[in-house]
Amino acid sequence: MCAVHAAESAAGQRTGSSDGGGTGASVVDRGAAEGGAVGRGLVVDGVLARGGSAVPAQPASRTAGRRRARRTCRHGGALRDAAPVRLLFVCLGNICRSPTAEAVMARLVREAGLEGEVVVGSAGTSDFHIGRSPDPRSTAAAAARGTTLAGAARQVTAADFAEWDLLLCADRNNAAELLALAPDAAAAEKVRLLREFDPASVVAGHLDVPDPYFGDDGFEEVLDVTEAACAGLMEHLQRRGDRARR
Repeated sequence: MCAVHAAESAAGQRTGSSDGGGTGASVVDRGAAEGGAVGRGLVVDGVLARGGSAVPAQPASRTAGRRRARRTCRHGGALRDAAPVRLLFVCLGNICRSPTAEAVMARLVREAGLEGEVVVGSAGTSDFHIGRSPDPRSTAAAAARGTTLAGAARQVTAADFAEWDLLLCADRNNAAELLALAPDAAAAEKVRLLREFDPASVVAGHLDVPDPYFGDDGFEEVLDVTEAACAGLMEHLQRRGDRARR
């Protein structure tokens, strides 16, 4: 399969919500008709990285000019002179939901044969767990499905808006924190809810990934909704890339 390209996408419109501990700056409507929303032109081309992730990683210090390099497709499915799309998954503490999403997306990329074509990472909006490994309960639940969690928790910073193409939030509180941190309007356009990319979640109006931290029985549900959203994200990028090549 040829590497995935995507053209510059329209910004769309933000809507507020009070659901799920809501905020007045939800990001749910942008691009919903296509099963998800993207704030800038994308190419699926990179590798997967979160601290100690076992997947080969592209350096996070890639310059903006490099990220905007010309994206061209050649036979065999590789990109030439193309920067990878960079996806940062964000939750509150970076030990349950966001490392789970990062690892799920890493697995999907490997299964699709797109290693070297997507860079993934994760971070938290808080400093509660900096330096900690993923929650053992999240790690065990993911391992049972063949997904490996790794790395150390870190806090998201304003610099991440320059380093990542999309900042994909577990819930609307996380999104509100990032919108407050965004240095400008262009940076704010990168903030998305992860479950926006799952059409069934959009239809049901369930756009927050529930936080399982204070219980013991929510980790399977986190995996269920995260796997659906990441699959939708992959399909969305591939679909837009197919359109861009026509």
